[in-house]
Amino acid sequence: MSDPYSIIKPIGFTVASCGYCGSENSARVYGAFAFKLTCQDYQDLVNRGWRRHGLYLYKPNLRDSCCRQYTIRLNTSDFTPSKGQRRTIARLNRYIKNQYVPLKITKEAREDTALPEEHSHSPSPEPHNIDATRARRKSVSPPLGKSDTWHADFIQSVHAADFDKRDGTNWKQLKVTLEPAAFSQEKLDLYCQYQQGIHGVDTASLSRDTFEASVARTPLSTHTTYTGDNSNGFSGYGTYHHCYYIDGKLVAVAVLDILPESISSDYFYYDPSLSCLSLGKYSTLREIALAQEIKAMDGYGAMEYYTMGHYVESAPKTHYKSTYYPSYLLDPETYGWVPFEKCVNILKSKKYFSFSQLDLFEPRVKGLLITMVAEKRIKSKEHSESAMDVDDQDIDSLQVQGRDCTDSDNHKRKRDPDTLRPMEYMRSGKRPSLTPPPSSSSPPPGMMDPNVVTDSDLSQLVIFEHGKAMMLTDSETFKTSKDMSISMRDYYSAVGPTLAPRMLVFAN
Repeated sequence: MSDPYSIIKPIGFTVASCGYCGSENSARVYGAFAFKLTCQDYQDLVNRGWRRHGLYLYKPNLRDSCCRQYTIRLNTSDFTPSKGQRRTIARLNRYIKNQYVPLKITKEAREDTALPEEHSHSPSPEPHNIDATRARRKSVSPPLGKSDTWHADFIQSVHAADFDKRDGTNWKQLKVTLEPAAFSQEKLDLYCQYQQGIHGVDTASLSRDTFEASVARTPLSTHTTYTGDNSNGFSGYGTYHHCYYIDGKLVAVAVLDILPESISSDYFYYDPSLSCLSLGKYSTLREIALAQEIKAMDGYGAMEYYTMGHYVESAPKTHYKSTYYPSYLLDPETYGWVPFEKCVNILKSKKYFSFSQLDLFEPRVKGLLITMVAEKRIKSKEHSESAMDVDDQDIDSLQVQGRDCTDSDNHKRKRDPDTLRPMEYMRSGKRPSLTPPPSSSSPPPGMMDPNVVTDSDLSQLVIFEHGKAMMLTDSETFKTSKDMSISMRDYYSAVGPTLAPRMLVFAN
């Protein structure tokens, strides 16, 4: 059974460097550390736009950050591999059968090197040679129709080269295991090899501590709840390592959180010498097949989705996620899931919009808005030209000097540079925004206004303070500390009224 409760320590709103574009102090998140987290609680957090990096949980502020991070997931029941994805499976199968000898790293394989970097879900990792890992955006059009046995055919093709299912005798030995997340020297050695070979990380900055912080450490616990045939290694919800061995050598590891509704992909690293096999893409297909297999087990029918982390329109290295069809993006305000193809226009907008505003981007509505703006510009232009038709006496009284004018105290009062005249606005090429600019005083999208959180709401929270659990309103610190009151209101608004009372807050 799952843990009866979660224990987290709120950190609050933070500003950090962006791991996608490399800008400093431009990634805004609300963060918390999780000492213990039930799988159901984390599933609910994921469905509200949260992600984890080791023990650190964070929720991006999509409106005020430089790169908007949208949670993306795939419906595995409706998934059909595209031609390119089937080719990825076939390539590795031919390699195992000694029918494919990689002579060079192909363009497709070079694109694949961009996949694992995104799985480092810290909101502020140092950027790694982004120009060298650009991934080409591919078509998101749905694949051609399915056969009646497409699920079985897909799973069979994924497992075709497995050592325990193969028919050949002179093949390489491919073994894929699913095991609870744990440290091993072999995993650490591969992790260091990957960081040095793919990202050029200095050896001095690699250690067991950094490995465990990002790969091995997890607040989720694995509990044995399935006692049937578990040939795939699954025994219950929790964090697992999906390990790939070729001829007894560990060549790749995927860090997976298997949750009640989805498999969440956290991190992936591999042997750089096998980049030609597109192991990042291949592992994604194996994990989709794993979700389908778990769904077929008794008692796990709710397993439906494969969560791929965040999709960032301004980061090409995340665009490969949209090629898995059908994919859905999480609306950061309504928390509904919207088909990816319906979000394309909003994703290309330079301003933040909720997916609930899709009507604004319909061609007819957008054309009407542009027409209204143009008419407003013409009226403003006519008004400004009529205002310039004045006599010399009016000019002398206004004491016009270039574009500056003086007040009664003879101090220059400069016009706001952002307030352009109509003709200047048209020459600048700028367009008026359809929405007001973001305000730092307003809560991030999807979060409650902390000012509307009442004492009655906070009375539902349980905290752990001075070695014992108590209701928040019984805490002397809460009664006397204004900072703690503000912190708890921010926490309640970030997590939401449903989740906040379920999790114990570590207040020491």
